Amino acid sequence: MLPYEALAYALPENILTLKYSGRFEDELRLIDEYLGRRIPDALRRALLCEKFLAQTLPGEYTLSFDDALAELRAVRPDFKAETLRRMMDDGRAEWRMVNCEPMFHEDFPASARINTPEARKPDAGGGGENETDRTIREMKENGSYAVRLTVEHKLSIDDGAVEPGTQVRAWLPLPIPTDTQSEIEISTDGVISPPDGAQRTAYFEAPYRPGLTFSVKYNLTRRQIRHDLDPAKAVPGFDESVTEDDLSEQQPHIRFTPYLRALADEIRGGETNPLITAKKFYDWILENCVYSYMRSYSLIESIAEFAALNGRGDCGVQALLFIALCRISGIPAGWESGHTCKHGRISSHDWARFYCAPWGWLFCDPTNADGGRLTREFYFGHVDPRRIACNRRFQTDFSPACRFDRLDPYDSQSGEAETDARKLTYKDVTSKRTLISTEIL
Repeated sequence: MLPYEALAYALPENILTLKYSGRFEDELRLIDEYLGRRIPDALRRALLCEKFLAQTLPGEYTLSFDDALAELRAVRPDFKAETLRRMMDDGRAEWRMVNCEPMFHEDFPASARINTPEARKPDAGGGGENETDRTIREMKENGSYAVRLTVEHKLSIDDGAVEPGTQVRAWLPLPIPTDTQSEIEISTDGVISPPDGAQRTAYFEAPYRPGLTFSVKYNLTRRQIRHDLDPAKAVPGFDESVTEDDLSEQQPHIRFTPYLRALADEIRGGETNPLITAKKFYDWILENCVYSYMRSYSLIESIAEFAALNGRGDCGVQALLFIALCRISGIPAGWESGHTCKHGRISSHDWARFYCAPWGWLFCDPTNADGGRLTREFYFGHVDPRRIACNRRFQTDFSPACRFDRLDPYDSQSGEAETDARKLTYKDVTSKRTLISTEIL
């Protein structure tokens, strides 16, 4: 298993020079030379992590400048090369040097169509109140909103991925009971982990046969309350639900770096009210971080700081930045993730929670706050109920734990599988989530 906490350790300058010039083969050769010497164990752990990054990163950066430009012009024929160069300079483009040439991440064109107006398909019209707007409006009018969600999740082992008879172990995420999520009913042949676990799963073991599929089906009630978040009512202090983990660093991604400490101080500006402070962090993220699909989280050295320095990130990256800024400032904050269930579809999603008395644990979901003033105000303190929480902590083991590094070592949304010999990759398995029904209560 990779010692991911060692991503926080510094690396020798000669290795970094090769890394940032994109000379990954030379970097791997030099890492192996280091590993063959007598070196401190801490450096060895850092080099093992870096070796994984150097082996894996080039495979996600597959588009040359001309490739990226062609994909953008497939949607917007008038997209200009100078706009792409400007995106490289201002941080909106996910690119890096590979073999001394700039290469773009495979998901960059999709990100550009979200965060860059010049890359979007011309507006085909429409508008009006959508499902989320309607939910927010009704929550504001009625004080709460509740839904009953029914979901099925299947993980199939693809034909030819393993030999017949090979023992396969698999994990599928399950909903956790929370203050907003209850009446959970689960149907599965798997072993269900305890409800108070940090990342709840159904665990399976079976010999491989063609068509082998693991499945769970569950339903639950999600009820969200609308709060009157008047800063004048905020008071200091916590209740027993706040733990040391909610205020602490978690290496390598929720790291209290000198830069993040200075940034938190700058944004806070001497403010002591916890609700106002948290809102300042939320507003800063909205104003300074654009939404962008990301490379695999296992290929990022420090996620929260990445968002702050580069001004981009997906839902989890922006949530981790909010969590880090809050914890640095003494505001308890934590992770929550799972699925969103909107427009008849189910998708992976991450968000944050933070504690502020007298209300207790509140929500923060900056990447959903892109629909104007109504949604911007709503997603600080609240979330819509059309979602399912399966994880209450970032970067933690399953029960039972995997024997190999997970495809996602930090979160659990699509499922994981392995044999006695290796982990199974996305090329070996097919994960399918189906939103069977949504009942408004």
